[in-house]
Amino acid sequence: MKFTYILIFVFISFNVKAQSKSECLGDWSGVLTQGTGGYKSSYKVRLTLNQSKNDLTGFFYVDEKGLTSKMQVKGEWLSATKLKIQDVKILEHQEPDNVDWCFKTYLLEFRNSKGKISLEGTWSGKSKKDECIPGKVLLKRPSPRA
Repeated sequence: MKFTYILIFVFISFNVKAQSKSECLGDWSGVLTQGTGGYKSSYKVRLTLNQSKNDLTGFFYVDEKGLTSKMQVKGEWLSATKLKIQDVKILEHQEPDNVDWCFKTYLLEFRNSKGKISLEGTWSGKSKKDECIPGKVLLKRPSPRA
């Protein structure tokens, strides 16, 4: 009887883990905030995540007027609902002369509350010169378009 409960628990744990991982793939949009002293306090951002075998990859975009970027990212699962994503390479960018891009590490948690799915967490990073002022990230699924 005890063995049956263990098998049920393992099956449920594996199913929840697999489900949250697959639900994290695809397109996200939202806001990245930065603490006092940063270039801006908030930025419109997008994230696209893909998985090939064990590799979690994708792109992180900043979509602000006069301040845009497309970063290649890689990621890893820390638990069934937590993931770490890191900027790997800047592919496209446009910024004012006084801005130096941060290469960021994002610690995100997958949340599914009453059917509202989100990725939420914190980020920290480094520019070419020094540490960046850290902040938070909130991503949701974009609304469907016609």
